Amino acid sequence: MGQGSLCRVLWRVRRGESGAGTVVYAGVVVVVVILVGALATGMTPVGRDIANGVSNEICKIFGGACGGSEQAGSAGQESVDPRRPGECVVSSHKDGVKADAKIGVVKIGPNHDLLTQREQYYDPETGKLKIRYRVVAANALEEATGAGVGTKGELANSGIGADLSLESTRSARIGETWEFDSEEEMNSFVDQYRDYHDRLRMVADPLRAGYALLTGSWPQPPRHAERTSYTLKTGSLANGDAGLRFGKDNEETKEKSVNPNVGLYAKASYDKSLTVTRDHRPDHEGEYSLTTTYEGTIGGGANAVFVGVGGTGSYTGTITYNFKPGPNGLPQLSSVTFNQITSGDLTWTGSNKPLNKVGDKEGTASGEGTLKQSHVTKTTLEVTDANRAVVTQWAAQNLENSAEDYQRGLISPPGMDIPASNVALIPANILDPSAPAPDDPMGQALYEGATSSHTVYDVDSSKFSLSGSVALGVKLGLGYSSSQEDQSVVSSTYLASPSAPGAPRQREANPVCN
Repeated sequence: MGQGSLCRVLWRVRRGESGAGTVVYAGVVVVVVILVGALATGMTPVGRDIANGVSNEICKIFGGACGGSEQAGSAGQESVDPRRPGECVVSSHKDGVKADAKIGVVKIGPNHDLLTQREQYYDPETGKLKIRYRVVAANALEEATGAGVGTKGELANSGIGADLSLESTRSARIGETWEFDSEEEMNSFVDQYRDYHDRLRMVADPLRAGYALLTGSWPQPPRHAERTSYTLKTGSLANGDAGLRFGKDNEETKEKSVNPNVGLYAKASYDKSLTVTRDHRPDHEGEYSLTTTYEGTIGGGANAVFVGVGGTGSYTGTITYNFKPGPNGLPQLSSVTFNQITSGDLTWTGSNKPLNKVGDKEGTASGEGTLKQSHVTKTTLEVTDANRAVVTQWAAQNLENSAEDYQRGLISPPGMDIPASNVALIPANILDPSAPAPDDPMGQALYEGATSSHTVYDVDSSKFSLSGSVALGVKLGLGYSSSQEDQSVVSSTYLASPSAPGAPRQREANPVCN
C-alpha cells in the first residue's frame, strides 16, 4: 500500500513534469522514502502502521489514488454496542504565541497556547447525544541549544553550497483545562482568561510584581481549573539545505557569501515527553493520569528566492495510564488509552531571506500556510476484574521495567526523568484490535474489551515569525512567532463488538462524531 503510493509519485517525476514542480516532487519524495524506510525497518508492527499511514497522507498531497481508506459498515443497530465510543472532538481552534532570546548557541523563551474544543458525547445516564465545550491553556518555558556546519558559501567555485543545523530542546509545561455546557459560557470565559493572562504578563516586571504583592492585587484566574497537567519534554531537530551560493565567507576581509534561497531543503525532528495530569473535579478526588508521548516529523521541499513549497509527514503516539483510588485507598489502574496521529501536509512559505542581512545584523520575517489531513486512532481499554491482572502486569513492565514493580503488580508515577517505554511490550494490535490475539494476553484483552475508533480531520494552520540578531563578539538575538490552527472532523469509524466469540470485529460508522 505505502510502496504503491510512492511509486505513483516517483512516476510523476520520471514522467518529466517541468519547472519547479519536478524539484518539489523530487525533494519531497526523498524525505518520504527516508521516513517510510526508517519506520518500516524499525521491526515493530507500530512502525510499519505509522509508515503506511504517513505515506498515504503524503500521497494525497499529489492527488494520487491512495490506499488505506476505510469503508464503514452499517451504522444502524437496534441495541447500543458496548464498544461504541462515548465521546468525540468534532472541532477545535488553537492560538499560539512564542518568544525567545538567543545568546550564542543557547535560546530560551516562553510560549503560550490556548485551545478551544467542541465535543459530542453520550450522557451516561440518559444515553442521549450532548455537546460540551473545553478550553485548554498551556504555558511553557523552552530552552534550546544549537550548532551548525556548512560550506560557508559556494564550494570550489561551483555556485553550489550546503548547510546543516542541529538543535536539542528541553521544556517544562503547565496545562489547565476547563469544561462548559454552552458555547456562550466558554466564549465568556475565554475573554476573561485573555484579560487575566495579559495582567499576568504585566507583573513579570519586578516593580509591578512587588506592587501587586503588597497591595494584594495579584491577578487571579476567572475560575479554578478542573484538571492540571505537568509535562517534561526533550527533543532534537535537524535542518539541512543545498542550493545556489554566491561567493565565499572570508574572516580576514569580512566578506560574506550570498544565499539567494534557491534549492532543496530537508528537516526532521524527534521528541518524547512525560505528562502527569491531576483531576480536581468534585467526586474525582485522587484521580490522575500518566502519559508518555513520542513525536516525529520528516519533510522537505524547494525554495525559490522569496517563496517555497514542501511537504511534511508526522506522527504522534501516546500511551495514557489512568488511575483511581482503589478499595484500600491506594491508586489503582482504571484504564489505558493508546493514541496514534499520522498526517501529511502541503506547506507554502514566504520570507525575506535573500535580503535579511546587513553587515553583522540580520532580520527575518516569514509566513506559512499549511493544509493537511490528520488520521487519529484511539484505542481505550477499561480495566475490569476480568482483565485487571493482565493489564496491570503489562503496564508495570512496560512503564517501569522494574522487577519489584512487576512482582507487586503496582504502578506509580516515576520521578523527573522521562521513562523509556519498552516498545517490545506494546501490543501489535493497539491500532487495530479487530482480530483475536491468543498468543498475546494484552492483545487478546484489547480484542475482547477495547473501544477503538479511527477519525479523519481536516486541518488548516498558519504561522508568522519575526527574528533579529546582531553579532557583537557573540551572537545575540530575539524571536517572536504566532500561530493559528483550525481542525474539523471529516469522518469517523469504530470497531464494533464481534458477532460471535473469536469473530472479527467489523468497522462501523461512528455516530458520536456525526
